[in-house]
Amino acid sequence: MTTAIGAGIAYTENPWDPARPVPSVQQSTAWARSVNPLLRRRAARDHRLPSALVPALADDTDLGVRVLLAHYHPDAPPWLLLRAFREYPSSSRGRLPWLPNFPTAGLARLADDTDPAVRQLVALDPLAPPELIDRLTQDTDTTVRYAMAQCPRLSLDRIIELLDHADLAEPAAANPALPVARMWDLLTRNEHGR
Repeated sequence: MTTAIGAGIAYTENPWDPARPVPSVQQSTAWARSVNPLLRRRAARDHRLPSALVPALADDTDLGVRVLLAHYHPDAPPWLLLRAFREYPSSSRGRLPWLPNFPTAGLARLADDTDPAVRQLVALDPLAPPELIDRLTQDTDTTVRYAMAQCPRLSLDRIIELLDHADLAEPAAANPALPVARMWDLLTRNEHGR
């Protein structure tokens, strides 16, 4: 059977069934080159897939292939991790920013994105200006405000101001830029009910 014929076959078996045996690297390699996107998706989940195949799968026309590669392959390029985060808003996308290859520099450019989860990424940018972080503490979305209140690039004056804010006191108190003396003051104040 040719690859073209194989691509036309209706594939109803669930390739992500946990009861299925793990394919060999040779099998995954063959699937990575298939015209059938379901087989390429299965290959993209194999973290042992040779690195030489990663660029082709990272540029795959199938969203599922790109997203699975981003989630499972240690050599997924940084740009793909960000692209997968933005293109596929699933519950599992929250783990992508914690992968070692996730890009952080330049995320400040996403401050005005329509997706609140994407705006939260600004807090990861080591070069995001404090003024931008401050502006995002007033975002319309609670999760964005919370992420920015914890960001160590937020100005100390703003962190201290947020300690008295009903919704943002907790993340502001957890901000690593808050001086230890101020943390002790908060603990003592709460301990004595003041």
